[in-house]
Amino acid sequence: MERFLQRIRRDIEGLPIRLYPFTLPDSAEGAAVVSIDPRISFGRPVISRKGITTATIAERLNAGESVEGIADDFGLNEEEVTEALAGLHVDRKTFADQAGREIYLLS
Repeated sequence: MERFLQRIRRDIEGLPIRLYPFTLPDSAEGAAVVSIDPRISFGRPVISRKGITTATIAERLNAGESVEGIADDFGLNEEEVTEALAGLHVDRKTFADQAGREIYLLS
C-alpha cells in the first residue's frame, strides 16, 4: 500500500494534487512518465514531461503510426510512448516496445 501512496503528490496542506499511476508491471519504482492532475488537461492522463494526453498517443497508434514515429513527432523517447499506451484501450491488441517485448493492451 505504501508503494502506491508514494505515487501521490500533495500540496503544502497535505491534499492530493497529482497522481503518477503505475503503467507497466516492470516500471521503475520512481518512474513518473504518466501523471493525472486536475489542473492539466482537465485531469486526463498525460505524459508528465510534455502534457500530451495518453489518448492522443493511442489515437495515433490506432491510426497506424509506429511507436518510433509517434515519439519523433512529439519529442519523446519510445519508453515514454510505451508507458503512455500501457493499459489503455486501443484497437490493436499488442505492440512491441523498443526492446522488442510485446505489450498487451486492454480491450
